[in-house]
Amino acid sequence: MLTLERHQFDRSNGPLHIVNKPDFPTRLGLGWETKWRKERVLPLTDKAVEILARIPLRDTYGFVGKQSDGRIIPVSLLFPMKAWVNGKPKLIRCAEFKHAWRALQKAAGLEGFGYQWHDMRRSWNRYAAERGIPTTYRAEFLGHRIEVNEGNYKTAMGYEFMRQKMGRSMAEAAAEFSKVVPNLFHLRAERDAAAGK
Repeated sequence: MLTLERHQFDRSNGPLHIVNKPDFPTRLGLGWETKWRKERVLPLTDKAVEILARIPLRDTYGFVGKQSDGRIIPVSLLFPMKAWVNGKPKLIRCAEFKHAWRALQKAAGLEGFGYQWHDMRRSWNRYAAERGIPTTYRAEFLGHRIEVNEGNYKTAMGYEFMRQKMGRSMAEAAAEFSKVVPNLFHLRAERDAAAGK
């Protein structure tokens, strides 16, 4: 998520390309690799394509080395964060996801339920299995070997567990979440405009 660039997303039919990027700036130098160096193409829902297509084209940057003393390089991030660089505001690569994840949960009214980002992978795998998607495709989508997918994800996040964790049905939670997600970018833009940013 933190390294996704615009060229990895195809607006015409929606697939997301997860690729190795030898020239991508990181704290350790140039080069970013997928887990196990495994490139793949992920299908997106129509709603996901709609949300990603609304993200405006902006100048974004990454650092080779640490932000305080690193070399800044233009990139085309989908999800940058705002920071001050050499006394000027810039959109840069976010180094950690936890702050964005907390903000997303707060905006969706899901604070305090103990959700982890990884829960989405587990629950998606379970629901895909319940809908008859074969293990081969589920493992490919998640970037796993088939054995890993079956061994680690088969029963890790079932419906009843999620319902107990949330204290309500998955359908109710999904309905609430789907109302919030399309408005997140709009709400942020309104907040920034009100603050004069």
